[in-house]
Amino acid sequence: MKKILYFWGPVVFLFSFIFILSSFSTLPQPVIIPDFDKIEHLIAYLVISLTVYRALLGTTVYSEKKCIKLAILTTVIYGMSDEFHQSFVPYRDASLGDLFFDFIGAVLAYGSLFNEVRKGILNDGRMSKM
Repeated sequence: MKKILYFWGPVVFLFSFIFILSSFSTLPQPVIIPDFDKIEHLIAYLVISLTVYRALLGTTVYSEKKCIKLAILTTVIYGMSDEFHQSFVPYRDASLGDLFFDFIGAVLAYGSLFNEVRKGILNDGRMSKM
């Protein structure tokens, strides 16, 4: 049970945090940078994707490559559910642009990981060398 909480607790925390933020009608945005929310989406979903990957790697017997693919899929599905949730929040709407940046963030997280996996640096999907 401790192992599951250790690996999946951060995922649940991040999912909950994003859900709470998505429940607000407006969020403060810096005036200096236009479309800063797209950068926020990219960074947030990059972190979410890595956190899901870490949880999968630490609690399943899947290979690194399969964990990466599942992490991206999970992150994108969560991004879709977040956009759906926002469609019910006053003064918010669902945005394909936001979902696109969620996807880009999830994929960018693995550029270096795919190279590590390809080189065999990671140890067969286990957290021993992470």
